[in-house]
Amino acid sequence: MVSPVASRAESTDAARQDLLKRGAQVYKTRCLLCHTAEGKSPNERMRLSDQVWKHGEKPEQIQKVVAEGVKGTVMVGFKNRLNNDDIKAVSAYVMELSQKAKSE
Repeated sequence: MVSPVASRAESTDAARQDLLKRGAQVYKTRCLLCHTAEGKSPNERMRLSDQVWKHGEKPEQIQKVVAEGVKGTVMVGFKNRLNNDDIKAVSAYVMELSQKAKSE
């Protein structure tokens, strides 16, 4: 018999994997062109894989950048193109890209 704690952990892990999968799909359709497949853009200001968070490293800060864009840059806001769930998912995926690069 699976304990309730283990069951919740598995459920949380599955939810996280679903979130990242959705984020990857959004990233491929909306972000890939500028930030490249693994966030390793040759343009340093567009790189997402270097652990340098110019506009904040917390999930809500990254979500704000995705939603509103960055004034004075080519980063446009997506709040009129993506729903809140997609913004959260792609933000989580971007954070995951950074973590993957950090461990390489």
